[in-house]
Amino acid sequence: MSSILNNASLRERLIREGLLEVEVCTSQENERFQSILEAREPLPEGVYRTDESAYEFQRVVGGMPTPEEERNLLMALQTRDLKSIRGWVTYFGVISILGILSWLAH
Repeated sequence: MSSILNNASLRERLIREGLLEVEVCTSQENERFQSILEAREPLPEGVYRTDESAYEFQRVVGGMPTPEEERNLLMALQTRDLKSIRGWVTYFGVISILGILSWLAH
């Protein structure tokens, strides 16, 4: 089953935004998962590399999200993006109005 968590950049953003909880695997688990990758076998569900060049792995806490939970995670990211855009538009709008008022005052 395909998951949004298979996309490394999206997964890292979900973690960074605090929408997805993960735990770092132990050194023994890291060695085991590295040997699995070297054997060209898939990692267990919910286990991902912390960085594509690193030998450290992380596990999703609480199991994999359901498709509905994945949609909710994506909507939460989109909502945060829209809030950021709205904030920047407001900022530049206020700066523009202040500039126009300043220009008219002279």
